[in-house]
Amino acid sequence: MNLKERQIPEIILKLQAVLERLPKRHEKIILLKNDLSKFQAGFNGEKSIDFYLQTLPNQHFLILHDVRILINNQFFQIDTLILTKKYILILEIKNLSGIIDFDGEFNQAVQTKNGEQKAFPDPLFQLNRQETMLRQWLDLNQLPPLPIHGLVVMSNIHAVIRSNHEQFTQKIIRPTSLAQKINELEDYYGQGIEVQDKELKKITKRILKAHSPLKKSILESYGIARDEVIRGVCCDQCHNYALKRRHGRWKCDYCNWTSKDAHKNALNDYCLLFGEKITSRELQHFLMIDSPSLATRIFRELNVQREGNKKSTVYTLKFPQ
Repeated sequence: MNLKERQIPEIILKLQAVLERLPKRHEKIILLKNDLSKFQAGFNGEKSIDFYLQTLPNQHFLILHDVRILINNQFFQIDTLILTKKYILILEIKNLSGIIDFDGEFNQAVQTKNGEQKAFPDPLFQLNRQETMLRQWLDLNQLPPLPIHGLVVMSNIHAVIRSNHEQFTQKIIRPTSLAQKINELEDYYGQGIEVQDKELKKITKRILKAHSPLKKSILESYGIARDEVIRGVCCDQCHNYALKRRHGRWKCDYCNWTSKDAHKNALNDYCLLFGEKITSRELQHFLMIDSPSLATRIFRELNVQREGNKKSTVYTLKFPQ
């Protein structure tokens, strides 16, 4: 049973938003595009594994995706967490192409692609850290100490995987082997301790409650100044930021395209780039409108929460609009 769906990572949405609102010749464009490609590849790899999880019996397996938990002032993040009454399975998903050599001596993975080599941190080290921290978290929260097992799943079925170390061959698998590995775990833990349904639900609820999504400013991360971001409402037809509000509608000065609610996409961008808190003055500045009454009307139509009075009022935007 899938209790926490896999969502598009917020970092992807933020990178897409900032790329849309920076000048095309901005010095950070290439870096942003490269990072976006990496995050999209990782997400696509994670999604591809979901296909192989669909065959698991709903009543026996509780599946949580993208879990991020704080313990001892440190966060640990798990791509996919599978809970059963007998054990917990952590899946660390890697989407790498080319030839991947796992080096146990130097604790690294070396990718060879198009004649070039690139080193990555040992995924088993990351997996062991996740297992340890989850075990500590269960103990700290006085939850049943179910056995925890971890696997690294190489989602790219065309990648060539090589290693002579047993620690890698036992823990690193292809997606086509996932069902077989889970069956082996079922047999291995079959005679072990089994928690009751209510205890498993308790563990699941506590994990969901402890989940803490990463909140980080994309502009600060890449050293982009607020005033470098292009303001205005974008035209869906010609993609210019040239919409003006006239007679209750947005109209493009270039192609005459009109829309009643084009400002919603712009405010989604605002949330991703600057956060959910916004004042009337900030909304007018970002949408490039010169009308406090129109700003008030937009806030009212969006039915957003507000704090403070008059000029000190701060609104909390909903994402997505």
